[in-house]
Amino acid sequence: MQSDPKLNALITRNIGEFEQTRAYLDDILWLELFKAFSSVFDSATDNASLVSYRNEEDEEFWFRKKDWVQDNEAVGRGRFAFYLGYQIKGGNDESWLSNFTGTSPSGTGAGFYFEQRCVRHGGKWNGFISDHNPAVKAILDAGFSLEKPSRIYLPLKFDQEELALAFEAEAPEDALGPLRHAIEKIIETLPLFDGLIAQANSQLEMREG
Repeated sequence: MQSDPKLNALITRNIGEFEQTRAYLDDILWLELFKAFSSVFDSATDNASLVSYRNEEDEEFWFRKKDWVQDNEAVGRGRFAFYLGYQIKGGNDESWLSNFTGTSPSGTGAGFYFEQRCVRHGGKWNGFISDHNPAVKAILDAGFSLEKPSRIYLPLKFDQEELALAFEAEAPEDALGPLRHAIEKIIETLPLFDGLIAQANSQLEMREG
């Protein structure tokens, strides 16, 4: 992005309002959005086969199948899980609001990412998660995307105007249908991820515990 004299002047003349808006976004609007996300997330992941977690301070949401851990592993995110996150290309210094409405200046998007914490050598995982792998291809064919080198994710985007209207109506959760639909989609495709995990367990060296 290049310097723009008119934009420089605009920001200078309105810096107080810009700072107040940013503070409100971080301290107030984020809390309202988190509450709405939590309501939909808790309802959509209320499934006997799942474990889910959310944390406001860390801006963290994740869920997994209960059996995606080994007997000797601590209860928690475990070996594999889906977490709500951003694409790496834009960094994490932009707001959740711009990421989830597809309006961030860097073009960063968001979605549910399939994460692993057990493969001993990361390079081996990168090679394993390839669209040449039939198990990975089946997941991509089901509507998921692959962010190179090895991040499988389901894109998630909310309509900016629908969310604005929902905030005006004091019911932001009414605009979060895409969140529920994404979780439902992941639950539907869990057998494909079971197959991918089984293949990983048989082909890759895993960490203990």
